[in-house]
Amino acid sequence: MSLPCSVRDVHMSGALIMIDPSVCLSDKIFLRLDGTCGYVLCSIVWRGKGEIAVVFLSRHEKVEFKGLAY
Repeated sequence: MSLPCSVRDVHMSGALIMIDPSVCLSDKIFLRLDGTCGYVLCSIVWRGKGEIAVVFLSRHEKVEFKGLAY
């Protein structure tokens, strides 16, 4: 599943992300950052109305989804 979002603030260890408040996300997500060839595994550490804060758990990496390399 792919959801549009925008990064409000980013640091070396995490980011604050604006997202549709009706979306229900699991505690760990893969975030695709523009300008990179892969995804970053993130853990959601805070949830607010229309915002989430994440901590990066990995560097960007290629990930397999349903047999397709992204």
